[in-house]
Amino acid sequence: MKVVCEECRQAETVEAAVLRNVEELKLLFPNEKITTPLLYDWCRIIHSKKRIRRILVKHFKLAGVNRWSYFE
Repeated sequence: MKVVCEECRQAETVEAAVLRNVEELKLLFPNEKITTPLLYDWCRIIHSKKRIRRILVKHFKLAGVNRWSYFE
């Protein structure tokens, strides 16, 4: 699937959008741990935490367990 900007009508894949948002979070909040709920709240356009988590698992290393897990 693709995500389309409402203003400029530019399209990008959901995976690219998630990775772009991760980079934005790292730039703005370098000490913040990247978690699925954090990214879900940040993006707001991707309505599936499961999909976000799958993308993060694919591209980053998972640290911690259960509720305290985050991505490095």
